[in-house]
Amino acid sequence: MASEKYPFKLALAALFLDGAERAASGAAAELADEYAGRRFFNPVFVAACLQSLAAVGILERRTALPEAREAAVTAETRLDAGQAAGAAGQKRGQATEAARDAGQPAKKQREAGPPEAGAAREIVEPRYALTPYGRTRVLKNM
Repeated sequence: MASEKYPFKLALAALFLDGAERAASGAAAELADEYAGRRFFNPVFVAACLQSLAAVGILERRTALPEAREAAVTAETRLDAGQAAGAAGQKRGQATEAARDAGQPAKKQREAGPPEAGAAREIVEPRYALTPYGRTRVLKNM
């Protein structure tokens, strides 16, 4: 007889009993030995299960910013970035109007250079942690 496995979402929530925060990729790596042969087991499914556990209050979604960057991001820097993006948009609008007045197509004017405000964005995977409510629900069902 095969060893008894917990339902996947319960096993996923049980990973968080140690108090550590995890992202979907880390949780998937930890459960890979036990659930790798299952047809449903893939990183997208694990991420969806984490989101559903967070939606019912068992897990809480923590900030997606790394700790080092989190301290540097303040309302003031966000305001400065917004003002810079607004100024860049105004410059592009003025350049488009100037190109239209000169008879040049606006597309060529846009190809002249990249936008000044940060075009590249860093994508960081969200992390999850167990809530006190989630701890009692997981322990009760194990």
